[in-house]
Amino acid sequence: MDIKDRHDAWLLLDEAHSYGVLGKTGRGLCEHFNVDPKRIELTIGTLSKSFASSGGFIAADTNVIEWLRFTLPGFVYSVGLSPATVASAHKALDILRAEPQRVTKLRSNSCHFLDAAKAANLNTGMAVGEAVVPILFSSPEECMFVAETLMAQGIYAPPVIHVGIPKDLPRIRFFISAAHSIADLDRVVVAVAHAAQLFQTQHARLSAE
Repeated sequence: MDIKDRHDAWLLLDEAHSYGVLGKTGRGLCEHFNVDPKRIELTIGTLSKSFASSGGFIAADTNVIEWLRFTLPGFVYSVGLSPATVASAHKALDILRAEPQRVTKLRSNSCHFLDAAKAANLNTGMAVGEAVVPILFSSPEECMFVAETLMAQGIYAPPVIHVGIPKDLPRIRFFISAAHSIADLDRVVVAVAHAAQLFQTQHARLSAE
């Protein structure tokens, strides 16, 4: 922020993964770092994560928003969000304001899942335990095998492979919720560890043959 102010620059802040997650009451990066949101020129975010809806938003000064609406191709050839989409996101925001304890529970669940995954010797990369926790695998084949094994057990965790991420970093991203129980989280970690071990055993046997 000091650099921005010193050079009279604008800051574009992406809150896609932070609203509903960071900050004491889930108000995102500004609350987390105790920064006045009015110091941010442009804030973008999504309604498809913590707000359980779809679409996204840009928050800025009125004049900036008017300029964006009439100059960006994505807005010129699009329409506004549907009433149902807006109502869903609005209700989620009301709940977040009324029940900030959900943010505390989410943070606790996320840290538990991350700690359990590490204890099971699963590769969590640079995860810090804030709602989205990835588990990385040695190959796309292993990643696909684990995802399919989880699906067979009723655990929906789609794989993320190239071209979405680099070829050597296939992963499954686990989206933690305040509604998850500790038993839910532990069950997933055990299932992932078992599936990964099964793949490695089968792969080693085939390689030996």
